[in-house]
Amino acid sequence: MKILFAIAGILWLSVIPAQADVLSGSFSGVASSGSYPRNNPFSPVVDLTGSPITGTFNVTSLVGASPTYVGTGISYTTFAAGSINLTFYIASVGQTYSSYDLYPLIALEDDGKLQTIRLQPGGLTFSDVLEITGPEGSLFDSIADISSLHAGTGATVVSARTNFNTRELTPTVVTIQSQSINGQPIPEPASGPLLVVGLISLAAASGVRRTVIHAV
Repeated sequence: MKILFAIAGILWLSVIPAQADVLSGSFSGVASSGSYPRNNPFSPVVDLTGSPITGTFNVTSLVGASPTYVGTGISYTTFAAGSINLTFYIASVGQTYSSYDLYPLIALEDDGKLQTIRLQPGGLTFSDVLEITGPEGSLFDSIADISSLHAGTGATVVSARTNFNTRELTPTVVTIQSQSINGQPIPEPASGPLLVVGLISLAAASGVRRTVIHAV
């Protein structure tokens, strides 16, 4: 019986969903504009147009999210620092730039047919932006519920741009060529807990049978 309880415990732990990013993914493309460096007269200016660019993004937490204004959509801010991250690797420069700030921002829009998410790791201070669009229901269940953020069928990274002030980059826009998105996993039916309950029931029944036989 102890063995059965041990198996039940292991199975119970195995059905606990693994922690995952709220939203994450990657993208690649080429720069449609931009140059480097921006303000250094002693270095030759590198035209970034056509330079391969790859990047990653993730939303690690929605803790503290609150709406900041309502217009065509709702913007959420006051996340924990670093809860939204965005990186750009620009081949012509040979550097990876990471973007996050104390006041990251997520903007949600929904026109009834198309949903849009704009990730701004630097909030309103810096202009790094990643935009994801998808059909109705593919990105969130309700524009007023940031906790329903997810990535469903049809969700696509459509644009990315970077101009972080300390990078010496002019505004650099990425023409997206490929992308991938991962969202919150949808919980599967709770078959695991039912199996655990069944094993425990069998263990209890086994104990009852042994007691009856011993009494006889």
